[in-house]
Amino acid sequence: MNLLTQYLATANFAYSILNNGQLIKKDKDNFLAGTFNPLLFIHNHVPRRLITIYKLKGHNLTLVVLKSRETYYLLGPLIVKSVDSKALATPFLLSNGHFKQFSQDQLVTIINLCINLLGAYVRPRKIRSRCFHPTDVNLSLKGTAFVSLNEDGAHVNYAFEKQVNDALLDNNPAGIHTALKLLYNSGRIGILSDKGTLRNLIDFGIIVISTNIRIALRNGMNFELAYGLNDYYVRRLEQ
Repeated sequence: MNLLTQYLATANFAYSILNNGQLIKKDKDNFLAGTFNPLLFIHNHVPRRLITIYKLKGHNLTLVVLKSRETYYLLGPLIVKSVDSKALATPFLLSNGHFKQFSQDQLVTIINLCINLLGAYVRPRKIRSRCFHPTDVNLSLKGTAFVSLNEDGAHVNYAFEKQVNDALLDNNPAGIHTALKLLYNSGRIGILSDKGTLRNLIDFGIIVISTNIRIALRNGMNFELAYGLNDYYVRRLEQ
């Protein structure tokens, strides 16, 4: 295990390591779940340089690929905030994808560290230039949903909440996903926080979790199990 692999094992963002066409390591928290296929990406693009930075068309997402002999280190996809923006671009990508956000300067620092850990060297100016001028690629992301926020602070439509409740009681995970996706896209999740888009979504998620835990409680779930699940999922959401 080299130094870069050790560093990535402690990182709090999605990564994958490929060698000879095999996925040999990925982030332990499975940030991207089934959303992104690193093997397919490398098969379709085959980077030749030590460092290649890709911008995923249609998404505010960046993927960094480092190549060392037959090994590819994929960092991301990551959300990269532009220098002239203090907020996340909308729509915000959600659902099976868990994307970490970095400024462009932070991304440059991370890439420079990774290259050094490989025992290689690239001029910081070149790294910065590639960050600001990435290669555009098409990439299909699976199991995603887009959040459309209503800046006027429209409240949740009760019909959406009842749809989620009914799907929960019918043991219908697909119905829960569909109802939540429709709710997100409606823009009707209100303004719950003045600390930005992400905090607003987290607060809304906590309400959704607690509301549906109580639906389960009223329909026979053991209260210790119910409150334990409530605490667990709120902690996961905060992470």
